[in-house]
Amino acid sequence: MKNTLKTKRKELTVIITIVMLVVTAISIAKLLGTTFAGNTFEDANGGYIITDGEKLEAQFTEVSNKSAALAVVPDTIQINEQKFKVTSIKDNVLKDNKKVKKLIIGSNVKKIGKKAFYGCKNLKTIVIKTSNLTSTSVKADAFKGLNAKVVVNVPENKLAAYKKILKAKGLIGKKQKVVGKKMEIEEDKKEEEVPEVTFGPDHPLPDPEYAAASIGDITKAGSNYLEQVKVTDAKEYSVGDEITFSATMCMHPDIYGRWGKREAYGRYMQCHMHGEKFSANDFAIHVAMTDCPGSGVFTMVDETYTETYWIPDESPCRAVFRFTLPEGLSYKENTIKLWNIDYGEVDSSAYKKEVSGQVLTITIDDIKAVPFFGYDADAPHFRAPISILFNTEMNGSITAANTASATVSYSCGGAEKTIDLGKFSVYSSTLQLKNTDASGNAITGSKFALYKEKVTYTGNIGTAKFHKIAELTSTDGMLEFKGLGAGRYKLVQVSAPEGYKKAGSTRFNISMDGKDGSITSLAVKYDTGANLPWTSDTRTGVISAIVTNQ
Repeated sequence: MKNTLKTKRKELTVIITIVMLVVTAISIAKLLGTTFAGNTFEDANGGYIITDGEKLEAQFTEVSNKSAALAVVPDTIQINEQKFKVTSIKDNVLKDNKKVKKLIIGSNVKKIGKKAFYGCKNLKTIVIKTSNLTSTSVKADAFKGLNAKVVVNVPENKLAAYKKILKAKGLIGKKQKVVGKKMEIEEDKKEEEVPEVTFGPDHPLPDPEYAAASIGDITKAGSNYLEQVKVTDAKEYSVGDEITFSATMCMHPDIYGRWGKREAYGRYMQCHMHGEKFSANDFAIHVAMTDCPGSGVFTMVDETYTETYWIPDESPCRAVFRFTLPEGLSYKENTIKLWNIDYGEVDSSAYKKEVSGQVLTITIDDIKAVPFFGYDADAPHFRAPISILFNTEMNGSITAANTASATVSYSCGGAEKTIDLGKFSVYSSTLQLKNTDASGNAITGSKFALYKEKVTYTGNIGTAKFHKIAELTSTDGMLEFKGLGAGRYKLVQVSAPEGYKKAGSTRFNISMDGKDGSITSLAVKYDTGANLPWTSDTRTGVISAIVTNQ
């Protein structure tokens, strides 16, 4: 998954029928659409009743869609964590059904009720996979009144016996045929050995699919755009400004489980991009775990196929985000937030946060658990990226370059890995102001105010206004305004000592660039673009100015 799911979130681009199947399949609690009440059950094929709770056996009692051309009595049905064998078919289950054209009877069926398929005039194909039928277990008229040209496929080794049984139970038409065939059995599917993954020195934890940190909010950015939108060097902030930091991470699919292959029988979804075949539920997981756009073809008939299926890894995975702030930035209390990129803000009870001096730590005990991850429809959609953000404020300890750093660590199965998310610098300049008389003598007691132009918005309409950011009184003629980012400013002399005239206000622009923790350029000019008679030093970030009072 290269695009996030609120980062992207990459929506599945499947045909309408596929969308419905995938959405249904997201819920493991309703695996394959199975619902139950008491000892009765229902899935996509039909209805069932439990006949033996200890042996885990069930009876097929009805078809789910009486207008469908295909009826399937499956080998097994899955209820929560238990698999029940379908061992019998109820009396009259398809009696006089004029819609069904093909019938498949599963490999575990031992009994077929009387008149089970009586009068199915359009039933032309029957596949009997089971080898368990006897003349007494198939009841009267079970196969009477079928299409005159019906073909019944039976296990090769049962051909002779089943011809007699079927004839006795109603299959007596001259053109009705019983054919021996090698049957593919779903029960105890042949599975390849998929070794359990144990992370450690010989099998290190995989890197996250992506992980990034930034000055500013990147919690809603797509993974394809993180490099373009993340900010590592910021120059626009001034003292008192609120500065947001954020980080985001999407774990690698191998943290959550692995894929196996096995022989299966039934309907499946084949991925257009990868060519593999899945159950509807596993196709949904496949889309969430890869960069697959989610397009595929769903078969409308049952057949044997090689199924790719998901094996979840339920061992917990602890994740820790850590930011270290410079002295010039102060953490703003109660601003730490954690986001599941698909579902919004996560309740603070689901993680731990600690602020110790300039270090912020956010700990998630298990990033593979709700509300960060889940298979159920009511849980977050699979492995949605997790993000954190918080606010800081530029304070009076600000220097020319103020560098923060961030990491994310995660541990799973006894192994641990730390990812360096980089360093992030906030640059600022300092205006050192000298107030003198005409002879160059220092003037003490003058008061100056510094304003910065900021744009405030009403709806989509922005208005630029000057806002006071500091007011200082000269001592020995000197004042120092710290924490000036790039932007437009106004310097105003509020008052001057008795005997001196106030100087007029000065509007000026500061331009600044920085990289790798150092200011690379610093300039100050009039609004007109002309140079001010002030000097600037990129090494220290200091702008030196003189204001003369007559």
